[in-house]
Amino acid sequence: MVGDRESAAWVQRSAPTRDGPAWRRVLVTALAALSSGLAGAGGCHQNAATTPPGAAALPDVAALPDVAALPDVATTGTGGAARLASGDAAPVKTDTADPGAASDGVAPADVGPTTPDAARTRTDTATKDITPPSPLTVAGTFIDRWANVGLQLDTSQSNKGKMIEASSSAGAFADLDADGDLDLVLVDGRHKAFVAYTSQPWQWQPKPLVETKEDGLRTICPTDIDGDGVPELALGGQQLLYFVRQKDGSYTSEALARGLKVSNQAGVQHIATADLDNDGLLDLVTAEYSCSDKATVRGYLNRGNGLYGDDTFALALGHKTTAWFVLALDSNGDRQIDLMVGHENCQPAKGNVFYRNKGPNAQGARFESVKVPPVFLAPIAGGATPMGGSAADVDLDGDFDVVLTATGLIDMVAAGTSVAAARKDPSLAAFYLTAMNSLLLAGPAGTYTMAGAEWGLGWAVSTTAKPMTSWSARFFDFDADGWQDVYMTHGHDFQSMLLGDEGGMRPVLFRNLGNGSFDDVSAPFGLPDQHLARALAAADVDGDGDLDFLEGGQGGQPLLLQNGIATPKQWLQVRLKGTTSNVWGVGAIVELATSGATLREMVGASAPTQTQDPMVAHFAVPAVWKAGALTVRWPSGYDQVVPAVKLNQALVVQEPPLVTVSGRFLPITSPTATLVVTARAHDAAGAPQPGITTTIELTGNAKGSWIGPTACQPDGSCQRSWQVPSFGVGGDAVIVAFGGKELATRPVLRFGLAP
Repeated sequence: MVGDRESAAWVQRSAPTRDGPAWRRVLVTALAALSSGLAGAGGCHQNAATTPPGAAALPDVAALPDVAALPDVATTGTGGAARLASGDAAPVKTDTADPGAASDGVAPADVGPTTPDAARTRTDTATKDITPPSPLTVAGTFIDRWANVGLQLDTSQSNKGKMIEASSSAGAFADLDADGDLDLVLVDGRHKAFVAYTSQPWQWQPKPLVETKEDGLRTICPTDIDGDGVPELALGGQQLLYFVRQKDGSYTSEALARGLKVSNQAGVQHIATADLDNDGLLDLVTAEYSCSDKATVRGYLNRGNGLYGDDTFALALGHKTTAWFVLALDSNGDRQIDLMVGHENCQPAKGNVFYRNKGPNAQGARFESVKVPPVFLAPIAGGATPMGGSAADVDLDGDFDVVLTATGLIDMVAAGTSVAAARKDPSLAAFYLTAMNSLLLAGPAGTYTMAGAEWGLGWAVSTTAKPMTSWSARFFDFDADGWQDVYMTHGHDFQSMLLGDEGGMRPVLFRNLGNGSFDDVSAPFGLPDQHLARALAAADVDGDGDLDFLEGGQGGQPLLLQNGIATPKQWLQVRLKGTTSNVWGVGAIVELATSGATLREMVGASAPTQTQDPMVAHFAVPAVWKAGALTVRWPSGYDQVVPAVKLNQALVVQEPPLVTVSGRFLPITSPTATLVVTARAHDAAGAPQPGITTTIELTGNAKGSWIGPTACQPDGSCQRSWQVPSFGVGGDAVIVAFGGKELATRPVLRFGLAP
């Protein structure tokens, strides 16, 4: 047993240098020297990994790096006792937003919309001068509030004729009734889904949503097809389900009526909402799972009339792989959503795929599959098999880095590879690293460098000192020191069950030390020393400025963790309301200038296993830093500035009406049917900007036409009427430019009789 003094020493021990321990440098160097196509052990639920050349007969788990320095987390964790201490919920903050507040002598920059491919200007101060506090002084703990939900989910096992694998539940936070409180959506991983409405802080009233006939209901994605502020619910299992809330609070199942359908030969493992074609409407993208060539990545475009259309092949998606998750993010700052897709390494294994969005001016389809080493090498199989991901500016250099979880390390052990041997033998180094969690540091032109091992995010060990199978990861700054930390879930898969070690797995809190390394500080802050989970959802449930977490459960109930960690912090939460951009601002980059550094969040840039987080940018600000302006870089191409923003509030920023359309869809009923498009220039503060030349045009292949004169006004506004063609089905994209600079968002005016 480790005493309190030793436990404290673990938290406060000296951080490794940026170069990291010698074993990390050797592995990283060896990986760089080897071919990126070297076969590695991928995570696989149903197929054993092959033993690589030179593999040792037995895993040497005792020789894991840094294991000796860890305390006995099974006996030192505060999780059990801390979760029993209920305490009163933190008071809900009621600060009102004041976007117009400005300090003396500070005026917003008078700039118009930027071009979509304009390089982002970095305004960071030198991050070398930002020193993390030492020793760690934060206190408090996470407190489990699951009992307050009033549900006991079915945790029995499902038998598919192979090894029995416990079901994996999942949850999502969403304001289902638009009353300002976060409600819950829950799936038990098997047959049932529930909604739980907030009755008071940390209290919910659950109601059944659906019970399916097929086993495996496991995926949740709130979205908003019509932008009315009331989310619809897309659920995945053996089918793609879609539920719409009615005025009386009931839900109707409308998947087929809305144009959503998947083959019954492949289930839906993950659903993400994003504006795939940047027309200002939220679309859906699904990752299908079947361990066969029937599974693919599918895109459903929002038609603007309450319907979706399956545009998988028109978008050039459709990569044939057993996909596990989709991370939608703007990887290169061009205001277009790219897609990172993680695959499951079961046959046929066709690799992780990176879909680059070519933008509206590119020839052909919207997306193209490109190789982005070291992880996204499709159609080459092998390499890492990530199960979830999250993006953040982890090193404060202005770019968005990505953490990807992997199941492969346990595969390596199951295959008989010695961890100690892999550390010493360069021929096994690449095999070893592809089986670990990945930290991809963003570089120029959309490139990435692997740093998971060097930074200490490669893996965490269980209470039985074995490497764990990781599933979901979420960047967030838990101690308000300006650096992004990582919360990660761990749970079993087929091969961890072969090892019989699933009972020792636990969630992990990795603290970013600010010097190129992370440290496991789970036990001192109340995370349980044993809990199996895949899914993870994050949101500020009680409005106190920090993120709370909902972990799914495998063979047990979920964890609903109230963040009770007390830090001398400041905070800001920003929710966006798009007008020309999509309604949630998915893909927008929100920048908070402070006296210490410029902090950045990308809205929606997180893809936990089986679920989706609310679209909110969350900033934790060190107590000694002073806040300056807040800049929102909208997907439309417009940059909006809130000067001298006030901290400790939940702020709503609404995009000004750059482009408005009288409708998005016209049936072919009359040759005189028209839609009216209005555009108006605005300055960075959101005020109308006169004296700007404003134009409204159609793309070159347009089928409709403008009627009447071009009514561009000297006050920076312009209005034109679009006439629908007299036949056919299709859509015309509208190009709006202010002062010769085109917006990145192009509303699509659709016509016809069907989606």
